[in-house]
Amino acid sequence: MSVAPLALADKPPVAPEFTGQVRLFIFESEPGPTTRTALSDMLSTSDNVESQPNPRRRRGYGAMRQCVEFLVCLGIAVSLCKTFAVETYMIETGSMAPGFYGWHREVTCPQCRWHFAFGVEQDQGDGEAVCPNCGFREIPVPALEADSGDSQNVAGDRVMVHKHLFDHRPPRRWEVAMFRNPGQPTDNYVKRIVGLPGETIQIRDGDVYINGEIQRKTLDQQRQMRIAVFDNDYQPSATDRTWHPRWRARSEQSPWRVDGGDFDISLKETSGTISDPSNWIDYQHWIRQGGLRTTTVPLAQWPSEADPPNPFFSNVTYDATKKQLVCRGAMPLAARDHLAGLSQDFAFQQAVDLLFERSHRAPITDGYGYNPSTSETPVRDLMLELQLTFSGGIGEFTVRMSDGREIMDCRLDFSRKMIQLYSSQQTTPIFEQPLPQSLFTGTAKLEMSLMDRQCLVAIDGILIGQPWTYPAESSPSPLPQQPVQFGAAGINLRVSGIKLFRDVHYLSKSNEAAFLPYQLGDDEYFALGDNSPISEDSRVWLAQPAARKLTSRHFIGRPFLVHLPSKTWRSSISIPDFSRIRYIR
Repeated sequence: MSVAPLALADKPPVAPEFTGQVRLFIFESEPGPTTRTALSDMLSTSDNVESQPNPRRRRGYGAMRQCVEFLVCLGIAVSLCKTFAVETYMIETGSMAPGFYGWHREVTCPQCRWHFAFGVEQDQGDGEAVCPNCGFREIPVPALEADSGDSQNVAGDRVMVHKHLFDHRPPRRWEVAMFRNPGQPTDNYVKRIVGLPGETIQIRDGDVYINGEIQRKTLDQQRQMRIAVFDNDYQPSATDRTWHPRWRARSEQSPWRVDGGDFDISLKETSGTISDPSNWIDYQHWIRQGGLRTTTVPLAQWPSEADPPNPFFSNVTYDATKKQLVCRGAMPLAARDHLAGLSQDFAFQQAVDLLFERSHRAPITDGYGYNPSTSETPVRDLMLELQLTFSGGIGEFTVRMSDGREIMDCRLDFSRKMIQLYSSQQTTPIFEQPLPQSLFTGTAKLEMSLMDRQCLVAIDGILIGQPWTYPAESSPSPLPQQPVQFGAAGINLRVSGIKLFRDVHYLSKSNEAAFLPYQLGDDEYFALGDNSPISEDSRVWLAQPAARKLTSRHFIGRPFLVHLPSKTWRSSISIPDFSRIRYIR
């Protein structure tokens, strides 16, 4: 026998407000039309007053139930979406770096503080990274330990893939696609599609040729594929003797003032016109050490008071026949100090200093910070990005770029408020457009690229004029001595945010497909990885005895979102890196 009903019977008559509370409870429990309820019915539905549910608790229970129902519905929606439309994959290798990371370690250069990723594998020992920004070497990278709880262990990027996009249309050139390895269907790969069915493809001088024509990229595609060469905001300290600034004034009498990574020029300090060499800033790709180039400077004779260096123990030698001082690679700082101490002869001292300087000026190459460089292939195709803050004057600002074949000038004429593009092959401007208003009201971003025998100019992300294209040469041309420069005269201007990028330089060896023109079948595609030196792709698959052809049946879909780049914590917990979440265009 329940004790609670007896306790209620001994209580005084129920107050009206109590009845209201009970009716509210009944309505919440059994939705329906409100009815008058007898006291006996009320007593039969509860033990005592104190056992009646608290409305606030009831509301809390309802909120929790709604949350649970939402999560269940979300789980069902995600499951359906994953089954029929979208699926997520984790990238494990670095063949598409730096656009997509596999398992890697996060590294910060101790000299310039540049942050970059260095690819690692489970069975790989300790390694040494090279900073892709300033070239500092021998940065220690500990081996990957999956259960160490080290926050520097970072999993590969997780990408969302539109599974059925290619059921409605075929892949397009320069588009990123996910597919099953033609030779091992259990492995999934992410690569960039460059060759389409029925085409003849060839890789020549780092570029892709289809049916004998060089393939050019749009501005958006260039941004997606570009690789950082140097960010002027991240420079080693002035006390680093192995480093010289890469952006330098052409003359000691330059009106440009250096402020950290920025450059300022004043109307009052500007001398002459834009043609005056003192008004220019040049990019010189200074390397710290190494390299395979041979540099020479003239020297009439070796000092009689010193013995010439032994070529077996020194990378600096003297060629008495050609009367040249010769250096293989970049002259070490210790070697320069040693040579400078051998003689006080002025001509000898001058030759040593000049050789040291020139030996460190190297072409921009296809190195990757993600993995140790396996080659030093020169790269010509570059993109410059910088911020301009104009504060008066009626002069001119010019960016000049050269790939060794063509020299292009982008001129901002503030007197006429026009922007012009000039080619060294023409005397008239290729295009002439009004300067965007953002140049006069604040800071504007200028982008200029010289890639794939094409010049593009954009301000604040908007393309200016039409792309200028010129034909590829049949024979290689010399590398440019000054690939990028900028100059100004007659204006007050601040140049900041100076960043230099390069294009992907595709490699092709004589034993690989596309070294010579390769004919694709009617349902055959050619895929390449952005990290060309280490990527296993169609170059390798099609050159094997049993050629593995990528066809439409191998495609899984198109990645469209890097949704969870992360680092691991305590070996199993992933911490999202929101700075790298982005759409894949």
